Amino acid sequence: MSPLAHRVAMVALCALMALPTLPLTALAQTADSEARLGWVRERYQSEKAQLDTLVNDKTPEALLELGEILIDGTLVSPENPLRKPDPAGARAAFEAGLKAPSPIWPSAASHLAEIMLAGEGGFNGGREDIDRGLDLLERAARLGYGKGAYLTGFDLQLGLGGAERVGEAEEYYRLATRLQYAPAAFALAGIVGLETTAGRDLVGAGVVLFDLFAPRSRDLLVAYGDVLRDGVGLPVDAEKAAENYRRAFALGSGKGALRLADLLLSTALGPPNPVEARQVLEEAAWSGSTLSAIRLAEDFLDQGPMGVDEAAAKAWLAFALEVEDHRAFLVAARMYETGRGEPLDLAKAREMVGRAIEVSEPSLTNALSVARAAQGLLVADALSGEIAGLLKAAAERGNIEGMAGYGAFLADRAELGGVPVDGAQAVSWLRRAAEAGNPQAMLTLGDFLRQGRFVAPSPQEAGQLYGAALAVERSTGALLRNADILVSGEGGTVDVEQAVGLYREAAGRGSPSAKLKLGRLLMRGGPVQRDPDEARALLEEAVRAGDTKAPLLLADFYAGAFGDTPAPAEAERVLRAAVEKGVPEAPNRLAKALVAAGRTDEAVAALEAAAATGQPDALVELALISLSGTTGPRDVDAAEAYLARAEALGGASAQGRIAVAVALLELGRIEATQKGLATLQALAEGGSGPAAAALSQAYRDGRGVARDDARAEELAIEAARLGVTDALIDIASAYEKQGPDPAAQARAFALYQKAVEFEPGSARALGALARAYRYGRGTAQDLPLSVEYFRKAADAGSASALTALAAAYTEGSGVARDPAEARRLLLLAVSRGIDGAYVDLGRFYLSGFGGEIDPERAVVAFSRAAEAGNREGDLELARAFLSGYGVTRNTAEGIRLLERAAEAGVAEAMMKLYEIHAEGFGVAVDQARAILWLERAAETNDDALARLVEIARTDESIDPARAERWRVRARQRGLSVPSADQAAAPASATASPVSAPAAVAN
Repeated sequence: MSPLAHRVAMVALCALMALPTLPLTALAQTADSEARLGWVRERYQSEKAQLDTLVNDKTPEALLELGEILIDGTLVSPENPLRKPDPAGARAAFEAGLKAPSPIWPSAASHLAEIMLAGEGGFNGGREDIDRGLDLLERAARLGYGKGAYLTGFDLQLGLGGAERVGEAEEYYRLATRLQYAPAAFALAGIVGLETTAGRDLVGAGVVLFDLFAPRSRDLLVAYGDVLRDGVGLPVDAEKAAENYRRAFALGSGKGALRLADLLLSTALGPPNPVEARQVLEEAAWSGSTLSAIRLAEDFLDQGPMGVDEAAAKAWLAFALEVEDHRAFLVAARMYETGRGEPLDLAKAREMVGRAIEVSEPSLTNALSVARAAQGLLVADALSGEIAGLLKAAAERGNIEGMAGYGAFLADRAELGGVPVDGAQAVSWLRRAAEAGNPQAMLTLGDFLRQGRFVAPSPQEAGQLYGAALAVERSTGALLRNADILVSGEGGTVDVEQAVGLYREAAGRGSPSAKLKLGRLLMRGGPVQRDPDEARALLEEAVRAGDTKAPLLLADFYAGAFGDTPAPAEAERVLRAAVEKGVPEAPNRLAKALVAAGRTDEAVAALEAAAATGQPDALVELALISLSGTTGPRDVDAAEAYLARAEALGGASAQGRIAVAVALLELGRIEATQKGLATLQALAEGGSGPAAAALSQAYRDGRGVARDDARAEELAIEAARLGVTDALIDIASAYEKQGPDPAAQARAFALYQKAVEFEPGSARALGALARAYRYGRGTAQDLPLSVEYFRKAADAGSASALTALAAAYTEGSGVARDPAEARRLLLLAVSRGIDGAYVDLGRFYLSGFGGEIDPERAVVAFSRAAEAGNREGDLELARAFLSGYGVTRNTAEGIRLLERAAEAGVAEAMMKLYEIHAEGFGVAVDQARAILWLERAAETNDDALARLVEIARTDESIDPARAERWRVRARQRGLSVPSADQAAAPASATASPVSAPAAVAN
């Protein structure tokens, strides 16, 4: 029986038995469980006999079949359903099969090459093995083996043999396509361009080849499922992807089972279906898939959606440990480290990590896997030297994943392994791995360039690396980073719509972070159409998936923070659930909401309940409530008792202790003040920047201590030295607000400079220096230097600096006038939440300044501004509705928007309403109402006041006393006002003279 037929028979037998899912602790206690174990025993004996036959049969065909069985793995015992791969045995079988020419030579050569390139079976994955592996693949390709041609192209495209050789890779993909290997058609389409005619033709050919050949190949079924799941040149089709994964699983593919389970747990097929996902993985595990068994154990450990019970998880893990799978040892390490499933035992956890390293070392691929995964374990710190050794050895042998892993290790965990942190070496290894096509190295190096870590900041290069990583592998990390940088515009391009598509793709794969970010975008609106219903649904999903930020944002939504109708009961529900899950800040947020609703007793009860679960900061909030007097007289003793309990729970956070200390200062009682000052002083001396900042604030405001500006400044400088520059910037800002005093402005400028010395990336300080240079405050005016600092502030994350830069490029102030750049900067500003920038952007679209005239897009921009509450947006949108330019004319809507803007104090809107009512534009003429709007505008607008003075001169119906009040106000503002005689002159020869009141003599 062939391996394929054997696998099909086993799966069919499993399906016919139709056994229910059972806790493995009961295996020996039920007939059904015993039947499963009996099947495993029979399979073990059958496979053993088959292996004996193949070992004794020396034909190339038998050796190929033997090698393929050993790659998949064999049962380790008659009592364990899981398979253990034997790459060393497979290598020996394939090498023996290659000794003489035969029809199976290309297939055996490709298998052997894959073992070589993976560094398994005794191969080290170094340069010599890479060269030999590529040579075998090329020879297999020349003999007409489609998969060999595809693998050759793939490895050449990745630069596995050195630099990327895309041209040669393309030729091998073409050969593989001619040899009817479907994945090659899609790879080739990716090179020539998925959107080109040739690319679309190749995708079509690939679909045909998949349809023809995939049903007979579990690997092709999985590959076809991946193409459909990811939408590579095709519309995403999760249903069809799932169908292919199911068929691959039916042919014995554990990978197909895992892919299918992932889809079932996501929202791609509808609501998540954890019950079926668990059934799929359990059937796969019974059929020998070690990875499926480990996934079941991990889901329990992570409290995942499948809800696998502890006994089942431990049983599957025990089977996987018997197989000596390195991943199983790492899961066991986490179990002992967290105390979930087994009593907390750090020594045992370290032992498990050591065993993972030990069993992985014969395989370079497995060793790298262990090195990467182990770094997420606390107990692995003690073994970091061994982990560093694994990574370094792989990197020095030229292994691309080794280079990527060692570079990341040198940057983040080197000291734990006794290796000095070496940013230059970390970047060097990562760059080599990225140039060789490793997507994770591209992402990590991109992060360094975006953050300015170990290298000069270069968001543009970071964006290019993120894009390259996404082109190689559409991983969740790549999707999120590309979306983030498209929203922020750091890479030089703002494309929120494309970012939304990437977030949706990552969210469809179950990423809680993607759901949070997409939900936030849709909740807020702005660059994309606001959709509170979808946003709420996404945030609810992120909450269920365990994201700790989502509950707080969702609670804000239900509280009406985004302009929607408040639903306090829903906000409370979300916060109470977050408190139960131990989400930081949730207890305090819940308590504040309850206090605001007058339900102080419930707030105290909620905080006490949170404290009972081991959250000390809940007790800090209780201390603050005691000091505030919300529940009765202020009670310092009760506050101290709460703090003592917090310390007993492991200590309140420094932030919480600072908050209590500040509250003590505000009591105005000597004893409380002394305690507050002592706490802040001790924390500051211990190196707490926030505590030093709080002390500075106290001395600046004279709160609990005598006001002392010099001491406040001294403490602010200390806080900045400890990493909190805001205190120093606050003092500088206070000096700046003292008015035109040159000494105060100069001091403010000096302190802003000092803040930048402490924190070169402080957007606040950089922006303040930019304004100082622009307006000559505290220093000589220097417009070019102002532009330079605004640019630095923008790079540091200041959205308002972007609008200032846009103004500079619009006016040509300190920089060459560049309308196109101004428009680009405004796009960046709106992507970062500056709603007012929509108004300027809309005006650009209306005038064609910096690009084409686009009235429809202008209306969209004005609408976004108006939706965000910007009344200038109301004004411009009203003008569009009144004129019908860029939108269907709607006078009533235009007037409504003008009135909303006018009620918010926009003088231009009031003046426009004057014109409408005076001229009867869409309404009946109403001079009295028109004058009232003009009077309101004149309170702040000189043009409106001048218009009133002119009306007083020409309109005899105006009450003289009212007209004189207008003229007096105009004179007070320095406006030109006609003399009394001119003011009284008749508008025509027949007009009656207007009596001049005595006040005119003024």
